[in-house]
Amino acid sequence: MTDYTTNFNLEKYQTGDAANLTDQYNASMDIIDDNLYKINSNANTAGGKATQALETAQNNNKNLTALGVTDTKTATQLKNKIDTTATTANNASTTANNASTTANNALTLAQTNKSAITAIDANLTALHANSVNDATNLYNTVQKIDGIYSNIELKRKTYTNIAIIGDSISHGTRASSLAMAWANQFKSYIGADTVQNMAQDNAGYVNAPTFLSQLQAVNNKTKITHIIIAGGANDKLQTTTAITNAVKNTLQYALTNFPNAEIHVAPVVLGVNGMFRYHANIPQTLNAIEEGIAQTPNVHEIQYAWEWLNGREDWASTSGTSMDAIHPNDNGQKQLLRLFAESLFTRNGIHNDWKTSVSGTDNHGQIVNSESVCNNGIYTFNCQFKVVNNHTAYAGIIATCYGLSTVNNYNVSSNYYTGTLYASTNSAHRGIIACTTAIPNNTEIYCATTHSISA
Repeated sequence: MTDYTTNFNLEKYQTGDAANLTDQYNASMDIIDDNLYKINSNANTAGGKATQALETAQNNNKNLTALGVTDTKTATQLKNKIDTTATTANNASTTANNASTTANNALTLAQTNKSAITAIDANLTALHANSVNDATNLYNTVQKIDGIYSNIELKRKTYTNIAIIGDSISHGTRASSLAMAWANQFKSYIGADTVQNMAQDNAGYVNAPTFLSQLQAVNNKTKITHIIIAGGANDKLQTTTAITNAVKNTLQYALTNFPNAEIHVAPVVLGVNGMFRYHANIPQTLNAIEEGIAQTPNVHEIQYAWEWLNGREDWASTSGTSMDAIHPNDNGQKQLLRLFAESLFTRNGIHNDWKTSVSGTDNHGQIVNSESVCNNGIYTFNCQFKVVNNHTAYAGIIATCYGLSTVNNYNVSSNYYTGTLYASTNSAHRGIIACTTAIPNNTEIYCATTHSISA
């Protein structure tokens, strides 16, 4: 047998083949049986799977029906809704993540702010602003102060280029060095860009070298923001008419040639001497200068500079072994520096207030209580003392500042009437209280006086 079926490869008899049922036939039947079994098994399996598939399809159909899917259109709508929901969910997730990040940042910021708030609270406590009412009152007070001293720092910064005109006091004569002159310290003290100190010994409005010539020598006149003219005592021997005219001419030159400058004038600047002790003509010299200022518009007068140093010998320089009551030492220059700056900033005349000590002198006075102060231009002296060590007539009993040396209007306690108390000076130019008669030991005396520091 050499022929076979097409599908199962069963043996076929050909013409002339002898029949052999035991061999070829049986073999072919086994093949058929095996294949039929496989077909049946596969059919059964397929049937089971078909049943399962049917059940799955039915369940899916139920689920789809529950989801509202009845056809392709509703299925598409559901898919779109699901896709949209998924997008929304993703966006929500992103938003949630961002919110989490924001919350973490907020927590960090809150922790930082907690520390800042603690510090702010401490500051408010220090300012006594622990309530809204307290804070409001503080704010109103600050506003009021700001209204009085508005832009003072800004104004300070506008004093950029300054020219200083003056005499030996502003020049720095008898200070430890010229660098210690108030005018030579002014630049750094107020933070100016430039300061030209033109001051010279013996200078005045009339007395040469004149203040006018100093103004003429100033560089960059159009850039000058402020001019300070300090002095006039050297004109004490000039007529008042000549002084007033010279003042007007000097100030008018400044107004014309320094178009961007404020002009400030201290009519007279003195040392520790009062006016009359410096020279009897100083009061009329001062009046003549002020008359010239009054006749010249747009000029600011710096008042009371003539009394700033009066009375304090510790602000006086020395000439050899003697005190120079005209020219200040370094401490006196520091006083002028502060006072000129304050006067310039406020545009006001100001007094120099101070205190000084009282001591026993010539070993005759024992101080019990004392007061020696200058306030608002008035010097006040009060002292309770006991006489010791056999005081004799005209011997000093107690000593105070130089400002008391010309005063004779003492009020003396009623328990002492003998002799007359009077003021003089000693070699240090301090004010000495003495008496015209000897005073017994242990005598207690109370005396007091007040007078203008300018006298």
